Amino acid sequence: MPPRQVMGASAAILALAGFVLLFAPGWVLSFFGVTLPPPELVLAQLLGAALIGNANINWLGRSAVLGGIYGRPLIAGNLTHFFIGAMILLRWAM
Repeated sequence: MPPRQVMGASAAILALAGFVLLFAPGWVLSFFGVTLPPPELVLAQLLGAALIGNANINWLGRSAVLGGIYGRPLIAGNLTHFFIGAMILLRWAM
């Protein structure tokens, strides 16, 4: 799969998850069995905002050369985000 399509798909998935967390945090958390009072739902909305920001970066950088001085921060940010997320999910699954 070409990098442009991978970055576009990543942006779409992150944006979808971000918008769901931003506008329906209570529904998402109740799906996982977590019930929080409304003030604590702000943390889920902040996570949604961060995911939308990461999606925006991926969408804008999808046509850039993914290497060199300009593409390295994009690759490093995505690698960090998805590696830490994978390790958290792996630990939770065990």
